[in-house]
Amino acid sequence: MTQPTVTFDVYQPFITNYGPGSPPETFTLRRSYFDIFIRTDSLTPDVYANNWFDGWCLNPLASIGVPTIFPAPTNYPATLYSSIELALLPATLSIGDRSKLDELNWVINQDYAARPDLSLAGGANYGEIQWAMWRLQGFSDASWNPTPPSFTFQTLTKDGAPDPLDVQKIIDDALLHNGFTPDLGQKIGVIMDTGARQPILIETLAAALGDRVWHDLDADGLQDAGEPGIAGATVRLARDINGDGDFADASEILATTTTDAAGLYVFKALTPGLDYTVLFTTPAGFSTASPRQSDGSPPSGLNSDGPVSDVIVLGPGEFNPTIDSGYYNFAEIGDRVWFDADADGLQDAGEVGVGGVPVQLKNAAGTVVGMQLTNPSGLYLFTNLIPGTYSVCFVAPPGLAFTLRDQGGDDSIDSDANPATGATVPTVLTSGESDRTWDAGLILPVAVACLGNFVWEDTNANGLQDDGATGINNVLVTLFADTDNDGQVDDFVAT
Repeated sequence: MTQPTVTFDVYQPFITNYGPGSPPETFTLRRSYFDIFIRTDSLTPDVYANNWFDGWCLNPLASIGVPTIFPAPTNYPATLYSSIELALLPATLSIGDRSKLDELNWVINQDYAARPDLSLAGGANYGEIQWAMWRLQGFSDASWNPTPPSFTFQTLTKDGAPDPLDVQKIIDDALLHNGFTPDLGQKIGVIMDTGARQPILIETLAAALGDRVWHDLDADGLQDAGEPGIAGATVRLARDINGDGDFADASEILATTTTDAAGLYVFKALTPGLDYTVLFTTPAGFSTASPRQSDGSPPSGLNSDGPVSDVIVLGPGEFNPTIDSGYYNFAEIGDRVWFDADADGLQDAGEVGVGGVPVQLKNAAGTVVGMQLTNPSGLYLFTNLIPGTYSVCFVAPPGLAFTLRDQGGDDSIDSDANPATGATVPTVLTSGESDRTWDAGLILPVAVACLGNFVWEDTNANGLQDDGATGINNVLVTLFADTDNDGQVDDFVAT
């Protein structure tokens, strides 16, 4: 996005009757060198258009071409720049010492009418303030006015001629505030680059943006109750000056900060109408950023905007506290498949793992999102999982079945597989969780044997069931077995 452009009209406060369509104030209410009316701007929606601004001259050697009678010149074109973003000011802009723009921002925020130490009854007049600004920028008195202040300010200032002593007091005060940046509620200077004409500084309210970096425990991209902020996270403010889609070019990173103990951050002293983007860096110890704007409402303030926010354009005095980013760690789930020799549903000492068993991982919708075989020790582990609801499904090898489920009170040693399906119940994994308690025990299935046949009449006494042999009913049959392992099949079992 390019710098905003405007068209404007220019007036000077010493003209007491502006005429039709003029601003509602006169020089007695407005202490500025220019009154600027911005007609149009290139922004959508408008930020500057159809508004009046106090203005100051940034180069006493250049002319804007203002007449001394109404009407003033109209529809001047200009490009707007921030007085804070020094590296982005064009080299052709003739405004003197750029390093003193922070002092100029200090000056426009002062109420000089309340200064009893200044010589005029009403405090500093606009001539003294403008004179101090030029000196701060490095313009010498001789360069613009051979006999200050009689040449310009004496004729233009209605509340008294400028006093050089007052001018120096303003300068001395400003020099104590090198590095000043406007807070919310304070004014910021916006530079109007008018090309070959005089550059102008207009006053508007500074903007700000910020909010929070947080630990998104459930990775849903929303700030839920109890989810903590992340301290020490790096946040950068940027502008894509050349519109190439990245922020890797010179001067495109405007500021860098880190979140406080609650995960909060803020960027202040922002210029209305400029296009800002917030870049979040994955904090140490976290895997990745949460899904962006998962609630479908970018300005909600509850969703995650990282790692790269949308473009943000602020109005005068606006504070946007909705630019957030959530982060989470991957989770994992797994454990073991073993042979449950005593079929008690518990992993006892000496019971071995079973390798090569297929294990599936399913999400909350029942979709298979992973599959692997247990290793020779019977172990398996699904890693790099987005926090959420999962279940594990084991596939019993041929000839084996699943043991009893949920025996005892120790989740780490029991079997979790449903004996009929091999599936576990669903479980919820949170950020960074390692749940290695999901096991399956395998057993040999119980075999049911039977013994019996036929009692018949052996009519020819040859011991064979010849054709036509006739069965004999109601014969008592008794079953014996060696149930006491004494080597004798003499123990009664059934009749």
